[in-house]
Amino acid sequence: MTEDTHKTPETIIDEWVVQSAILSRTTNQIEERIDYILKKVFEEFEGVLDHWYIDGAEAGEVGSLHKVINVDEIGHAFCLYARSECSTHPIILIDEVEWDLTSSFPTYWLHSDFEVDLTKGKKLYEDKVAAKKKTRALSNASRKKKTQDLIDQARKKLTDAEAIALGI
Repeated sequence: MTEDTHKTPETIIDEWVVQSAILSRTTNQIEERIDYILKKVFEEFEGVLDHWYIDGAEAGEVGSLHKVINVDEIGHAFCLYARSECSTHPIILIDEVEWDLTSSFPTYWLHSDFEVDLTKGKKLYEDKVAAKKKTRALSNASRKKKTQDLIDQARKKLTDAEAIALGI
């Protein structure tokens, strides 16, 4: 082997410089979009996000996007610091999937107008919870009515003396 085989061609170094610059710009754009999305989520749930970073990041750094981005979702390694806390709950996405925003959000939000998903999904989830409560309340009322009807029927079968003895 000659000494020349260990040299890196100048074109490879030039390409590395160009690709590094593209990666840096792209990473910054994604980080800015994540920042915008996280702040909007907090805003929707009446909180204020101060800052965030990816678990394991160096002080003052955001951290490695490779840890948080995959085909379906972004998250599960976010460290979020709020100026004012907010209580998030799941939202319901267009495909009727419930999504818990406390730890991640859908990847497609990076390139879509997610604000409609967020607002509409929050409302859909709140409506679903309200409908369940209403159904439960109606079920309880129905059960109470059936119980009262049974009591009334039993009462009718008692003599006055038996009713007085039972305290009815």
